[in-house]
Amino acid sequence: MVVVTSTSGGIVAGDRLSVSVTLEPGGRLLLMPQAAERVYRSTGSVSEIDNHFAVGPGAGFEWLPQETILYDQARFERRTRVSLADETAQALFGEIIVLGRTAHGECVRRGRLRDAWAIEVAGKLILADALDIAEADFAAARHHPAAIGGMTAIAGFCAVGASDAVGAVALRDRLRAVLTEVNGPEAKFGTKHASNIPYVSASDADGAPRPVVGIGVIDGVVVVRMAGRDAARLKTVFDALWAVARAGLMGRPPRLPRIRRG
Repeated sequence: MVVVTSTSGGIVAGDRLSVSVTLEPGGRLLLMPQAAERVYRSTGSVSEIDNHFAVGPGAGFEWLPQETILYDQARFERRTRVSLADETAQALFGEIIVLGRTAHGECVRRGRLRDAWAIEVAGKLILADALDIAEADFAAARHHPAAIGGMTAIAGFCAVGASDAVGAVALRDRLRAVLTEVNGPEAKFGTKHASNIPYVSASDADGAPRPVVGIGVIDGVVVVRMAGRDAARLKTVFDALWAVARAGLMGRPPRLPRIRRG
């Protein structure tokens, strides 16, 4: 395991950061930030992060995120590219975005946000995904059901490198079963999008609203997406699913590093 540390105290206007990691054939690595990253208000320039993870044949890589916290009027773009040498390589990677320090009553009313992922296997693009909200559209997107839909935390991860299509579906089904255990029964959406259903934000006994979670398979990649109104609750569900995914995909212990568990 390698922990990435930062001495800057946060990301400010115009900062450009990059992380580039290459795993040799057969290598194993869990990479994670030491703590949540903060993106502060900008009066002009966009802050940028570029991540590139290259995974050699037979290697297994995990990018376990902490939260990226956006402050009001932050301008932020992140690009993450995962390049697997061939079908024997495996990767588990994700991100968590939180809009403001909600425990302090903060709210992000304006901002610029782009978070884009791309996955390549043997030089071929197999999956690309981007959340892109222009500053002019941010206020409306915060509440629109086709965008953020009133949620304050957004997260997701991808598991790449299952042995075959059957293995990917089996991992998906296992994650769905665990989701029911940790998050309660899912609402029956039918043909409607989850964010259009008024009752999906059910609460647990402690009053914490449950996140909305979707788990599926796209071209052999297991994709988990979630959004919620309580960042701590969302992270709890995220971590529970991640532990199962690393065990099911890579045969690793179904637990997170002690530094992540506090």
